[in-house]
Amino acid sequence: MPNVYEQHVPLVVNLIDSVLKGKLPEGEFPFLDSAPLKEIPKNVFVYFIGGVTFAEVKHINDLNKKYPESQFIIGGSSQINCKQFFEDYVL
Repeated sequence: MPNVYEQHVPLVVNLIDSVLKGKLPEGEFPFLDSAPLKEIPKNVFVYFIGGVTFAEVKHINDLNKKYPESQFIIGGSSQINCKQFFEDYVL
């Protein structure tokens, strides 16, 4: 059951959706081949330098359920929680 209070969708989800639809902005990602995808990729690896949040992991898990023929794998240099975020960036 979806959480009605969770309305934020992490940027990584929008980027992956753009990749799957072949609509990733070429100006922002010029290193990608501009040919549209003919099928959904089998393996998609996403790695965050600086850490990954629990929300991002949850949404990647949702993508794995939505596209069972593909495997979306997420990783990061650390797991960021609220306390760590405030200690590192706010305080």
